Amino acid sequence: MNKGKLRSLMFHAGFCKEDGGWDYRPIWEQEKDNFQRFAELIVRECIASIENADNGFEDYRNQIEDGMRNHCIDLIKNKFGVEE
Repeated sequence: MNKGKLRSLMFHAGFCKEDGGWDYRPIWEQEKDNFQRFAELIVRECIASIENADNGFEDYRNQIEDGMRNHCIDLIKNKFGVEE
């Protein structure tokens, strides 16, 4: 697991302080929005991984792969309610 990436996502979700320290409050005291934002950031990272995948094809398979990739992205966005 990429701990640096996970820490970055947690910072952007509000779980880490600006100095890099953790928010050590009990979990029930932390903001509900932090958890929703963290989940959304993880889903967006998954979508970005699919979007940036290189299929390596130089023929018609490239178009098929692009269509399937876009379909998968739409499924993930719809499943988790992530908007553009």
